Amino acid sequence: MVRLVLLGLCVWLAACSASQGDTASTTDSRTGSQMRHYDRESFTVVMTHRGVVTGTTTTYVRNWGRQQAVINDTVAAVGDTPWRTQNRIVSDGLHIITIEANGSITGTTISYDDRTLSERRGRSLMEYYEFVMNRSGARRTGEAGSFAGQACDYWEMPSVGARWCVTSWGLDLYRTNTMANVDEETATEVLIGDGGPDSAFAYDPSRVTEVSPWPTLPPAPKCEQRGSVLYCSETPR
Repeated sequence: MVRLVLLGLCVWLAACSASQGDTASTTDSRTGSQMRHYDRESFTVVMTHRGVVTGTTTTYVRNWGRQQAVINDTVAAVGDTPWRTQNRIVSDGLHIITIEANGSITGTTISYDDRTLSERRGRSLMEYYEFVMNRSGARRTGEAGSFAGQACDYWEMPSVGARWCVTSWGLDLYRTNTMANVDEETATEVLIGDGGPDSAFAYDPSRVTEVSPWPTLPPAPKCEQRGSVLYCSETPR
């Protein structure tokens, strides 16, 4: 359950980073045409997994994160049968394409709750990041780190054993969750200005099967630490 709660928050943060940055209109924010994920125009990052999940995830970022290609090659130790993931995920705005190793290609679209869009307006990328983190029960530790030649600041959520290190321009360089199982991701290579090969972003649109869009993403939950337990409400007020 702890891992599911943390995973849910991480999925929300990854998706909601798309609403950070530019002061675009509501319509543009939902279509992804004006949004920034990061305060770097292009880069490549290689994350190495250790613990329950092993392997690597390589992410190529272009156009301030509006276009991304994520290549996963990981193995999860789930029960007696390891689960291998080999796929490529290409995002263009809020349209997400997943290309599996078996050749299947699916597409889906995400959108945002009106309150989420309202909350990010007028805030810089990192101001919005801190707003979301503080509301979700995370806190800055005051420690500084460095991975793959990039400086970062540590955040943590002790109640779920989560700790991560984020750059001043919005990239997580280190993530770990130690409560349920040791699960660690570390940036081993960061190349600023390198948005990766065109082949990483290529796919055949005629082979894409569109699936149901994700439910509209609400604002991040409001969480409060009470002793060793983190209490979260689904819809912050």
